[in-house]
Amino acid sequence: TGLDVKSSSGERTVLTRKDGKWSMAAPEALDADEAEVSGLTSNLATLEIQRIVDEQPKDLAQFGLDAPRVEVAFNAEGEKTGRRLLLGEKTATGGDLYAKTADQPRVFLVSGFLDATFDRKTFDLRDKRVLDAAWEGGNAPWKVWD
Repeated sequence: TGLDVKSSSGERTVLTRKDGKWSMAAPEALDADEAEVSGLTSNLATLEIQRIVDEQPKDLAQFGLDAPRVEVAFNAEGEKTGRRLLLGEKTATGGDLYAKTADQPRVFLVSGFLDATFDRKTFDLRDKRVLDAAWEGGNAPWKVWD
């Protein structure tokens, strides 16, 4: 029902879902790009831990999690408290990312391709259409509205 995405550049974008439609609440009130947000939420919903690295890490800096590069806070429908996924650096091979949740100390690995999925700037998540257009069937002309 809500997303708060902090990209690696430091940009923070807040999105809310109302009546089945995503919109941007901050830094500006704008329509959201439904496809981009859907990709982000789908990957959050199906996120899999590749491997647990450390259950009780003494130093998060070695994983890039002392100051996470990317943060995704989200509220799932029906849950009273939100969750927060923190992403650190890539592993030496580049195939995985160090990650953790804000509510637990353990550090785990997630697939490296998720870096591009979750590291989204405001421009990536906003609706970029200039016009909405729909075909009215047959030989009728296009109907354009904003």
